[in-house]
Amino acid sequence: DVVTVKSLTPYHGDGPAGSWCSKRIQQYSKQLKRTLKGISEIDLITEEAFLNLVLKQSLKEEENERERSLLDKAAPVESVASEKEEEKAENDSSSDDDDDVDGSSGGRRSRLCRSNNVKSEPLRVGDVIEYYKPQSVAGNPDALCEAEVKFINPKGDPILITSDVLTILPSDHQVKRVKRMHRGKLLDHNGRFRAINNYVLKKEGNPNAMKDIMAETTARTKATIQRAKDEIAGFWK
Repeated sequence: DVVTVKSLTPYHGDGPAGSWCSKRIQQYSKQLKRTLKGISEIDLITEEAFLNLVLKQSLKEEENERERSLLDKAAPVESVASEKEEEKAENDSSSDDDDDVDGSSGGRRSRLCRSNNVKSEPLRVGDVIEYYKPQSVAGNPDALCEAEVKFINPKGDPILITSDVLTILPSDHQVKRVKRMHRGKLLDHNGRFRAINNYVLKKEGNPNAMKDIMAETTARTKATIQRAKDEIAGFWK
């Protein structure tokens, strides 16, 4: 059934917007006692706790949707591929390419799967993502970063390890796939911002990527310092 907005009662009543109306909860509890025989106080407390969890998750989804909207507005304008280019990308894709399975290569199916709450776009090792630094303001160009995905563990914390090992991205952080790995080649990708855990993910890549990148960075730093020392020593000879 469809109802009008005016007919809906605010869930918080006259109280704070972040919690259920206490009067409504009491009325609901009394109604449960009348309609359900043998319901106990523990059952009522459990029901209220469940409703609070539902409300908390709903408010979080609303905040994520608001953040996604801000990120999409702040993102630089990108060129859209023509229909012929999209069809060619689909035809060139191999059978084991995940992009073709869910239509994220830009074909007709991807245009049907536009909801951020539906896992329709894959994220794979080798892809390049764009994101704003955690704790920064969305839309701040100085906070906009790019990094290559090195390791993915959907059940891990963090889920992603990228080439920017000094930045840890939470599972609900908004990222956009700007390049995708296809048959060993890195191709431009017209993605959109969505939470990391809203991508289609599978465990892959190098689990020691962070350690290896840190070792490479340390080695380069030591080599740079050594070259500087050698140059200084040669100057004073």
